[in-house]
Amino acid sequence: MNDATTAAINYEDNMLLSGPPKIFAATPETMPTIQTATAPASQPADAFALKLPDPSSKLHPDYRFLPIDKRWRVEENFLEPCTNYFTVVKPADREPSKKYYRELNYFASERSEPRKIVQFDPSGRFYHEIDRDISVIDQSKGTQHDRGFRPNGSIRSYSFWKDGRNEEKLAVGTDGKVERLENGRGVLHGELLDGVLTETWYIDGLEFLIKWIKDGKCIKLQLNLGHDDIMCIDCEGERLFLNGWHWTRKTGQDGKLWVNTIPSLHENGWSMQLEISETEKLERSREEARRYVQLRHDFLKAFAAKAANAGYKADQLGLGLLVPDFERIANEPATMPSTKPASQPTTQSAGVGIGVR
Repeated sequence: MNDATTAAINYEDNMLLSGPPKIFAATPETMPTIQTATAPASQPADAFALKLPDPSSKLHPDYRFLPIDKRWRVEENFLEPCTNYFTVVKPADREPSKKYYRELNYFASERSEPRKIVQFDPSGRFYHEIDRDISVIDQSKGTQHDRGFRPNGSIRSYSFWKDGRNEEKLAVGTDGKVERLENGRGVLHGELLDGVLTETWYIDGLEFLIKWIKDGKCIKLQLNLGHDDIMCIDCEGERLFLNGWHWTRKTGQDGKLWVNTIPSLHENGWSMQLEISETEKLERSREEARRYVQLRHDFLKAFAAKAANAGYKADQLGLGLLVPDFERIANEPATMPSTKPASQPTTQSAGVGIGVR
């Protein structure tokens, strides 16, 4: 979706629509691309002497986490938390005044994805354990078992991912209440390190709607219609991604639209853009600005239809205040999409900061 700018790790919800919910990501966007971190390898002395948590649990009765195989190769990373993702820090670049998470990646062969990943918080307590068996050729194929721990050693989350979707996923609240997906459908809640809460809605084992909540108010939204069809809304405005194209409408700019009209091809984390003249870029920007209103309408209409097919009503989603025209669009009679572009973008703002229903 965009250029890889920072080796980052989404450490809570692993918001991926395709490919395994791998801890590594290549961008601080909410839909990270899959990109292995490039920190240099090291061989920590304790890597094969760790006492891992109990491999079994009543929360995942059908799976026992793998022991560490002494034949594996290990790489060590240090992770600096940054709001809702981690950045990978080279061992030589660590600052004494900062506290880092630690990560051990175990590889079964030279050319493979990590077979097992273990993470520790700055106090040395277990934070995350991941068992992976992912295809190097096609990262949407394979399996992954993932569980997170609280400082007291209790499990806060577990997921089983297979071939592009979550087969099982659960979250455990601080009160011990367990939320689970049923037939790939449900709503799970979590908490990020900075205290921001998350509310994630699932359809067919995939993240469909994600809310970030702080002090009882939604500060960010993500609507996922498909792997390349996404709308993000936050205090800065709206961003719409459709088939590799990207539109941004800023809040408070009288509907002014910034449009990335250059299609991008993403392959294994790399982004390639077509080279066109500045004149053609301007012409395309004007054309896409005219089209945006209809594209946005059609996206929200299709999103509402997908929710309805999964049994969610438009007013259940709690989007009416953050996306003021959502329920109106959702309740419109079904018609053929218009092919006539709108004359100009609308001036509607994102409405961020409204209490979540």
